[in-house]
Amino acid sequence: MWTNRQNGQSLIEIMLGVGIFAVFLIGIVSAIVPALHTRTAASDIEVASSAGGELLNNVLIASEANWPGTLERATGTAHTYFMNASTSPFSVATGTETLAIGTSTITRYFFITDAYRDTSGNLTSSPLNYDPATKLVNVVYKTLGGATGTLATYITRNNDSVYSQGDWSGGAGDAGPITAPKNDFFTASTSVNWAGLGVLTLLPGADRGGVESPVIDMGAASGAMLHSVYWSGTAPGGSAVDFQFATSSSPTGPWNFVGSDGTALSFFSVLPNASAPLITTTNNYTLFKSRYFRYIVRLSPDNGKTVAPSISQITIHWSQ
Repeated sequence: MWTNRQNGQSLIEIMLGVGIFAVFLIGIVSAIVPALHTRTAASDIEVASSAGGELLNNVLIASEANWPGTLERATGTAHTYFMNASTSPFSVATGTETLAIGTSTITRYFFITDAYRDTSGNLTSSPLNYDPATKLVNVVYKTLGGATGTLATYITRNNDSVYSQGDWSGGAGDAGPITAPKNDFFTASTSVNWAGLGVLTLLPGADRGGVESPVIDMGAASGAMLHSVYWSGTAPGGSAVDFQFATSSSPTGPWNFVGSDGTALSFFSVLPNASAPLITTTNNYTLFKSRYFRYIVRLSPDNGKTVAPSISQITIHWSQ
């Protein structure tokens, strides 16, 4: 009898031991499963972050190769894009992209917002002074579990060039195209005095008059963007200088001269010894993305025609 009780106790002990082990095993599994989920989620985020960085890098490369394409894309969070890797080189497509990378499913896209600068020229998030040469690229990446991350960087054109002319004494008749400044022009009003070396002005008592440039070749097959115009000289009280510009993908035109609001009725008013932007939020800046351009500079006397502006240099800045 004693032996039987001992065997019974042993069986009970074994059953208790198995039960304790089962509880312990359940505890281990309960701890492992969330840990695995956490590790998987962390892995997904890491993969998504890498995919976001790759997209940002590809956008930067594409923008460097084709800035006009970047410039003309709609801006804001409602307009999303991704890089289409099925073409060579990569192209930009609208919408979002879903990727299966290993065991992770990732969604990524980018959008573009306009850039602004403060009065000191520093980039700012406040809509102060619009900078047409700079954009903010925003990349968004998401995991299947709902985790979201963002990357952002400013991009800008830095392949800058200028056209600067300070002598018109060679006279009219040069239709171009030219790749470097010369000492002539295409045509001018009879009221303009261009014969003086290094100066452009009006004849005494003359009405308003203008000078039209030759065709200027910026040498950018994919298009360049005009940024600003500067002129040095004087504009005595009541007199003024302003400009119109026309661009084309062909040296033969067509040439549609426009001003600050993108129409033929307006001009870019520019103070002496100062620079004025050629692209603003009020004009259609897609006009300014061609290989060739021409300009008209208009000189206006005061109301009494007693004084007139005098131009010693015109400088036009663009980038490819």
